[in-house]
Amino acid sequence: MDMHLYIIVSNRNSELQPYDIEWGVQGKLINIHATDAVMEAAEQARTKGSRIFVYEINCRKPLKSHISQEVKIAEIKLAEKVVVFENHNLIFRKAPFVANQKLQSKWHALEPTERMP
Repeated sequence: MDMHLYIIVSNRNSELQPYDIEWGVQGKLINIHATDAVMEAAEQARTKGSRIFVYEINCRKPLKSHISQEVKIAEIKLAEKVVVFENHNLIFRKAPFVANQKLQSKWHALEPTERMP
């Protein structure tokens, strides 16, 4: 079974931002300064051709945590610990698992579920 990589970030409008993230227009995730574990997962995902989803948590109400987009890795800057994304596909779907603030990434077999209302 194929595993998908979920990059877990605080919503761009959240006051809680534990990681340095660059957001683009329409909430597209441009890059993230990542932990060693995320850097390793990103390299594995790029090598395997795994699908990568952005899971936004700490969203303002009434918006709930959700999968906002599917992305591709444009570049991995090992020295700076930065992962750069491209080919954003905004999807706004429910997540197949519940993430928390302690996770920055997670491998999961299920794809995002139905569209958010």
